[in-house]
Amino acid sequence: MAELRIATTLADGLRPLGTAGQRSHQLVAETLREALGDKHASLFAEPVVSPRGDQVDWYSSASGQIQKLSAMTGPDAEQAQAELSRLVSDIKKHAEKLAQSRDENTRRQAETLTNALEIPDESHVYMVGGQPVLTCWSHELDVRAAPTGVLYGLIPGAAAASHAAAGGGSNGNIDQTSRAASGFPWLRIVAWLLLAGLILCLFYALLAPCGLWGPQWLKLNRCEAPKVAVHNPQEERIAVLRRDIEGLKDGLADFERSCLVREIDRLNTPPEPKPEPEPEPKPKPEPKKTPPKPKSDLEQGFEKKDVSKLEGCWNLQADVQVRDDTTGALSRLTGWRACFDGNGNGNQTLNFSDGATCTGTPISASFNGRGQLVLKDQKDNMCGKNGSKSMTYYQRELTCDMSKDGTFANCSTKQKIRGRWEQKAKGTKLRR
Repeated sequence: MAELRIATTLADGLRPLGTAGQRSHQLVAETLREALGDKHASLFAEPVVSPRGDQVDWYSSASGQIQKLSAMTGPDAEQAQAELSRLVSDIKKHAEKLAQSRDENTRRQAETLTNALEIPDESHVYMVGGQPVLTCWSHELDVRAAPTGVLYGLIPGAAAASHAAAGGGSNGNIDQTSRAASGFPWLRIVAWLLLAGLILCLFYALLAPCGLWGPQWLKLNRCEAPKVAVHNPQEERIAVLRRDIEGLKDGLADFERSCLVREIDRLNTPPEPKPEPEPEPKPKPEPKKTPPKPKSDLEQGFEKKDVSKLEGCWNLQADVQVRDDTTGALSRLTGWRACFDGNGNGNQTLNFSDGATCTGTPISASFNGRGQLVLKDQKDNMCGKNGSKSMTYYQRELTCDMSKDGTFANCSTKQKIRGRWEQKAKGTKLRR
């Protein structure tokens, strides 16, 4: 696990490329490390998603000053762009080579590397010391017609070559068109005359003919004048006054009737009794204060990054099957207990379903820079049946996070097999 955090990004606004398996940092890094070397593998930062899944921390195995490539100037920027160009070009060529294979898995690796070279924009390119590092790789902006090939635009010479190729082709087309036009100028004149006539016809069809002015012989004004009714203003005023008088009479009659009805109702309605005073409300009892639940040793250890809180014995629960490299027989882990002193040093005992037992193997506990508990075997576990030590259970390293309810730690496991660490089972639980 890389230790240097480069940046933290939000998951909103980005669209992932390929499958979740193709976006595996371990897959991309191991593929490039075997084919091209550590420099190419270190180009891609390792993502660590937050528990809520709304943001991602990006970590790098490189060391040194962290700078955005877009903020660099002068010779340092030129040197960084040259190194980025070299790494991207090598990876692109390797992906093109893999794409030519007849093997489907190999072609899928080519697709994985091609997607990995896509980033949303140039703000995700960093320099850590002398090592270029990418964040948000295998992602693009979650917009319609999202830009692609952002990295290729940052490589010196790539954009210029593309522009030169496009420019050369367009010049040839312009020369050919110019020669054709200069040979037949009368075609251009006829085309303009036809266009002008079409525009005049459209104007005449769209505008109301009665709204146009011109000589009488053009007969543009074909709209007849609206007929105006002849009326007497005095008679119209008298009619309005009569309607107003009738309306006032009706309103006065309605008002008189409503006043009479209200007076009769008032005389026939008995007086309302005086309301009884409401009793004063009883005071509400104060709620009992619940004392806070004391934190467990495990919670205090995670909170303070203090391994002394782990002093004592702990049980580890894991659904693990072990295969005997010699016989191929499978056995299941049935019991696992580790005991620590105040300095995080301890030993452990493992029991398996076939009767094999591992005892006395040293194990250490510590907290890393991200506040995670790391439990690590100091060597391979020597196991056997009936007290023998004829079997080897390879060295492991567990990285643990505190559960939300504070009752246990949830751990992921990697195992060192023949000198190489490999990611293994997740879901191991540590509790008293």
